[in-house]
Amino acid sequence: MKNGLLPLSDDIVAAALSAAREYNLRDTKLPGLALRVLPSGAKRWVMRIRVDGRAKRVTLGDAWRMPVEDARSKAHALLAGDRPDPLPAKSKVMTFEAFAALYRERRAPSWKPSTLYTYDCYLRNTLMPFFEAMPIDGIVTADVARWYHDYGGKWPGGANRALAILRDMFNRAKTWRLIANGTLNPCREIIRHRSAPRGRLLNQEQLQRLGAVLDRYALIRRDQVDIIRLILLTGCRSGEIYRLRWKEVSRDRLNLEDSKTGPRTVLLGETAFSLLRRRRRERKERSPFVFPSPYDPSKPRTSIPQVWRRIRAEAGLADDIRLHDLRHTYASHAVMCGETLMMAGRLLGHRNTVTTERYAHLADRFLLDAAERVAAEILKLSDPRLS
Repeated sequence: MKNGLLPLSDDIVAAALSAAREYNLRDTKLPGLALRVLPSGAKRWVMRIRVDGRAKRVTLGDAWRMPVEDARSKAHALLAGDRPDPLPAKSKVMTFEAFAALYRERRAPSWKPSTLYTYDCYLRNTLMPFFEAMPIDGIVTADVARWYHDYGGKWPGGANRALAILRDMFNRAKTWRLIANGTLNPCREIIRHRSAPRGRLLNQEQLQRLGAVLDRYALIRRDQVDIIRLILLTGCRSGEIYRLRWKEVSRDRLNLEDSKTGPRTVLLGETAFSLLRRRRRERKERSPFVFPSPYDPSKPRTSIPQVWRRIRAEAGLADDIRLHDLRHTYASHAVMCGETLMMAGRLLGHRNTVTTERYAHLADRFLLDAAERVAAEILKLSDPRLS
């Protein structure tokens, strides 16, 4: 019952659902006391009293941590005249909206433009509509779970990304002492949505077909072919190759000034270096970029989707194979050549092996061969007749 009279109980408070507009459930046991339910799902106790002959609504506290009997006791104290107005104290509590602005102000200077753009998008589209008016110290796991369930039902991947942002926000709130140090992060018990692993590993046959098509395209699409080959030969992200500058190229390495994980070094094999040496020898325009834009040499090339689609189709590769999967292929073949995950991670510029594990999609044939070798060795050791 919205905006109705009820003998309020803790069960009724827990069962009250949010709606498109806020509403009040008024208590029949204590006139003036009501449960205010906000569209965000926040629930607060409010009490209507008269001060100097004027009606006033006083917020008593958040219903999630104040049982109904405690709310009635606090309301009785107000009616008895023991009314240090709680509103000034309430104004000291930072709302999520205010905290989000502070968080952005303090964190943005160390972010890349793409990170800032991502934060602003998730804040505007999902976090602010739900948490905006809630006090930062009043958001609990139940609130986060309700938001995560609703949003994740539509966009599970986006919900995971937004949850990571929210988790960091609460960690910072504790570090900055905006919430009590002993307070648990309300995101810590949320189980992330499992998403199907993206990425495809090109096997030996597919790589041979791709190589043959690249050879045919080398005369008519030299820039695009060189980009594809460099991704395959270095494991770099496509953006790192698009934005590569000549000053970052040395004899045996790329000294990338900016990457997803910050500055990093990419070691070059002889084949990759020969490709870059040939490009330096053949370049016509004096551009700072290895792959300049065909329209403005002072800027880098941005993407090659159309050419990649044609090459992919001619090589007989699946439509869902992305340029980024060439990086997956580099990582996986590094592992299959006997490199450890730590070494593969260093080649890829990862900060930890957990990230590298997502790229080490070993080919079934390789795994089967490994399983057969292990089984044969165990059989030999366990059966004396084979000795």
